[in-house]
Amino acid sequence: TVSGTKEVTNRTVGVAADEFEFGWYYENGDPVYTDSDGHIVSTGGSHLKTRTIEGGDFTLRTPTYTQDNIGGPYTYFVKEIEGTDSSIQYDDAAYKVTVTVEDKGEGELDVTATPTV
Repeated sequence: TVSGTKEVTNRTVGVAADEFEFGWYYENGDPVYTDSDGHIVSTGGSHLKTRTIEGGDFTLRTPTYTQDNIGGPYTYFVKEIEGTDSSIQYDDAAYKVTVTVEDKGEGELDVTATPTV
């Protein structure tokens, strides 16, 4: 997983639950789509994203990987999904995340997501 905190300025209230969304993207800007089991798909599926909780924290789960994905690294970007509130200037920054998949043995995988700061 990757975690972060949405910070807001120039207003008197903090971040409300579900107020902001963040998602996984490829380097070319396309969203990462997954099937109902969390596996990456090229067509169909749902954008892999999450919403903030009250206070601005959010946690994005990584895609689901199989033995076929051992190795990597896989490079993605996490960024804020622009909302519809015209009074808010949404952040267009993209944060690079490198994911590695290692074989722990006995059919288990170790998936590590490392943000580049």
